[in-house]
Amino acid sequence: MSPFGVKAGLVDARIESANRIVIKTKNVRKLSVWLHPLMVDFSKPIRISLNGKESSHNAAANLLDAIRSYERRRDWSLTYHAEITLDCVED
Repeated sequence: MSPFGVKAGLVDARIESANRIVIKTKNVRKLSVWLHPLMVDFSKPIRISLNGKESSHNAAANLLDAIRSYERRRDWSLTYHAEITLDCVED
């Protein structure tokens, strides 16, 4: 625990295979997964395992998410094309 009485959040995420993302969290309530066409195939469902719970998401590259991504980093080379927001449930 930090000196401010707050537990630090931890996220461990990886692309395990084509369109499959595995995420493990600790002390996290909600998170966003930012996606780029080089990471996933937007024409197929994106499977996410979050703390062992499986879900499937249809995502599409869109201009609004790309602009929001740019605004967060102010770097066009780090722009992501889609966002999936997830609520975390820890076991």
